[in-house]
Amino acid sequence: MGRIPDRGVEHGTATFDRKCREPIVRTYRDFMHALLLTFAATLGFVLAGCDGKETLLEVETADGEVEVQRDRESGDVDVEVVD
Repeated sequence: MGRIPDRGVEHGTATFDRKCREPIVRTYRDFMHALLLTFAATLGFVLAGCDGKETLLEVETADGEVEVQRDRESGDVDVEVVD
């Protein structure tokens, strides 16, 4: 693809060249994309790693379900019954 011929953009008495402005905008946009991607990845890892429980037993029936979980750090056992 060909480039559009460069023409200056007049603002007041000064003329700003597009070649000087484009990389700054592209660099800023790329920086913001990288920052948001890093934030999203970090948030995903934090939320995925917060649960320190393991499921020992999970039973689903037509009448309800039973789930038994054990905390990995303290060893406490939680039993959840849903009707």
